[in-house]
Amino acid sequence: MQLREHVDPVRSDRPDGLDDVAGRVVEFDGNLGLVIGAGGGSLTIFDAVQKYGGKPANYCEIGGNPSVNKAMELTKLILSKPGVEKIAVIMNVVSNTRADIVARGVIKGVVESGQDPAEKISIFRIPGSWEADAFKILGKYGVEYCDRSVSMHEAARRAAHGDVRDPRRRDDLAVGARHHVGLPVARVVAALVDRPARAGHGDGSRERGGAVE
Repeated sequence: MQLREHVDPVRSDRPDGLDDVAGRVVEFDGNLGLVIGAGGGSLTIFDAVQKYGGKPANYCEIGGNPSVNKAMELTKLILSKPGVEKIAVIMNVVSNTRADIVARGVIKGVVESGQDPAEKISIFRIPGSWEADAFKILGKYGVEYCDRSVSMHEAARRAAHGDVRDPRRRDDLAVGARHHVGLPVARVVAALVDRPARAGHGDGSRERGGAVE
């Protein structure tokens, strides 16, 4: 499995010209794009996807209250990778980050990539701040979502197995375990700590009444 890194791939219109990133992206040769964030939990999500037989197309860490534009550009970047069939959006319970803003940004990124959010987003699991608004937006676009009653591990399993539309279906978890790619988390960490990621805000993105703009 090859590893490639995009450092500060998302640019904003800030007058100082500095890159404004929603997350650092490390590419892998898989077909499931990941929009994930949970501090150290994002590594757990990444590993869980592999454990259950999924093939991640990337690793990233999105958080720190990203704007609509940041989430959109990160989504577009991930979807632009050849071979990406679907994306999974999974985070821990959020307080600083707004679930509805991430939902708007991800949906906008999918739409601007010429894709149907209902078909391209395999699962959206970001419980916490403004989750009710996020669920309304996701429901409008037909996107499958879940709340905190579904663990990050279970969300990763559903994304890997592609069975999010019927949560009652349970494949043999041992099958996923036998397909565990086993990519050491240390390789991901090493790629991420080479350079500090920049952070920024104020990209001028707008939100109106729950609509994606």
